[in-house]
Amino acid sequence: MAGKPKAKKKEPLAPAPDRLPLRVVVDLRPFQDARYATKGIGLHGRSIIAQILEMADVALFGVSDPLFDAPPEDIAALMTEVFTDPADFPGDVFINLSPMTHDTATMVTALRAGMRLLAVVHDFIPLRLTGADHLSEGMRYYRYQLRSLLRYHALMANSEATRREIEEVLPEFAGDSFTLQCRSRFAGVRESPELSARLRELLPADLNYVFVAAADDPRKNPEVALRAAAALKERGLAVVIGGGFSEGTISRFTREFPRPFLLAPPVFLPRLTEEELLAVYLSAPVIVVPSRDEGFSMPVAEGISLGKRVVASRIPAHIGQVSDPALLFDPLSEDELLRAIDHARGLAEDATLAAHYHALPYQAEHERLVAEIREPAPAPPRAGAGLIVVGPAEGKPTGVAVYNAMMLAADVNGALNYIDVEDMQAEEFYDWLYSHQAARLVYVIGNNDIHHARAYEALQNVPGSCVLHDSRMFEFLLNRFGPYYLVELWCRRRTDRRIDVQTIEHWQANRRELQDSFLDPILARARRLVVHSLVQMDHVQAVYGSDKARYIPFGSQMTEDERDAVL
Repeated sequence: MAGKPKAKKKEPLAPAPDRLPLRVVVDLRPFQDARYATKGIGLHGRSIIAQILEMADVALFGVSDPLFDAPPEDIAALMTEVFTDPADFPGDVFINLSPMTHDTATMVTALRAGMRLLAVVHDFIPLRLTGADHLSEGMRYYRYQLRSLLRYHALMANSEATRREIEEVLPEFAGDSFTLQCRSRFAGVRESPELSARLRELLPADLNYVFVAAADDPRKNPEVALRAAAALKERGLAVVIGGGFSEGTISRFTREFPRPFLLAPPVFLPRLTEEELLAVYLSAPVIVVPSRDEGFSMPVAEGISLGKRVVASRIPAHIGQVSDPALLFDPLSEDELLRAIDHARGLAEDATLAAHYHALPYQAEHERLVAEIREPAPAPPRAGAGLIVVGPAEGKPTGVAVYNAMMLAADVNGALNYIDVEDMQAEEFYDWLYSHQAARLVYVIGNNDIHHARAYEALQNVPGSCVLHDSRMFEFLLNRFGPYYLVELWCRRRTDRRIDVQTIEHWQANRRELQDSFLDPILARARRLVVHSLVQMDHVQAVYGSDKARYIPFGSQMTEDERDAVL
């Protein structure tokens, strides 16, 4: 089996706030995750990196997650070095560009290292959910992430509206909060690139249209523009909707809004390149941003920076960007949308247009960012006494529980503490996880979704050492995440052979033919891996290029050296 080359071992560097250059570490996962890389989160991240690079006394590092695709080459090229091990990145300052969309592993590592912690807060939209979703496991995890924001020394709100929400949602936050709005990638551009061939087919040269900046997400609210399409046609305007909507969503819109589709068929654009988006913006006399909820609106900022007429829904984020109330509309009212568009068309596209929009204080915000980065970090939290062993308790029908009992029995000095997180209710578990982010943890895990599910989740969020009792995680990951996740894991590491869902189904029915151990999520988070087989230790080295594995024989007695290997 082909594997990654062995990674060069790096010795972690101790934080040194008075050292020059200042070492700033950025979590690169928003750029690795296709859900966010080209959206507002990714664009804001690029804006922040550009501002950091303006500081002459800073060395910029990146920490990436091997469970995602590699960071884009242009982002990686801006870094002095990119680290992939959560236990092995050095720095004085850690910046999390999107703390609510990914696990807390990188923050926990930076917290333990005594780094100064900064995070961007984009919105609190999930808190506005009601009904069953409000009490779901996912919402409880979101609240754990929300509480983890209290660990940061400064929170950077992407808008004034979000900054005010930080004060409301996190009144106990003891650090600094300030606004750092995203700079438009199109600032100052006035010359339109030529439309691509595919867009020329969709947008004839004589087409006069409003461009609706949206996405295949109910929150983006293109429906209000669809309802207004017939009235806009009477004004000589077609409706062009961006965002790369799926055929299924377009079919649903056709059923729900038959009259507009019959009388004034809208144009749905595919996913656009940056150059294509710029051309579409500049060719539209009016840009419409109809979102029901946003933290900060990139399309509004981009349209304003291009000197375009922008009308937007009347929500806090947009009110902070648009100063002319006549350019704002109720997101549920097509009549108000039409009045806002009529008002916008009456405005001249010249220097006076800027008076209808707020001038954002980018320079002052940049100076605040620089000051926060240069602020020294306080002392790291204490880890507490002894090690905490996380795994199923004695008496459960699993060999891991037996092993834990043996390990504790051998601990004659009482250095080990024990917790079985599987018996906890969700609220109790996430409270425990938050309170132990600085603790020294040893996870004892097997391939059992009943007895090890919470321990696995804890390891993903709060890295520690891991005693692994199974040579494969195939069944666990299949039960927990489904076959597509296993296909993704395989394809990230293996280029010699492609697999699909049918391959996973075959392996599920024919375990003897299973050709992979799927240990990626364990190795990505474990600071050290303890195994009970020399074959497995060699496998980790050969297939994953990792020297984390340590071999300890399974037995009732553990020597002091063997126990130290777990640390």
